[in-house]
Amino acid sequence: MPSLLIRWLALREPEARDRVTFIELLASPEAHTYLGGPWPRDELEPSMPVVPERWPILAKTIGARLAPLMD
Repeated sequence: MPSLLIRWLALREPEARDRVTFIELLASPEAHTYLGGPWPRDELEPSMPVVPERWPILAKTIGARLAPLMD
């Protein structure tokens, strides 16, 4: 998939180097204040693939956390 580059933002497919950042984001209390809280790092580490998919955890686990908010 091609990347999208504009002056202040670059969107691209996830790469192996992004794994640590994905884990940091999903485990961050600040980032998940209104999304049900952070995910425990010990659950994220083994479940995150070497090359993160496009929001792999969102589809199967965060979606479950957001479901009650959608009611």
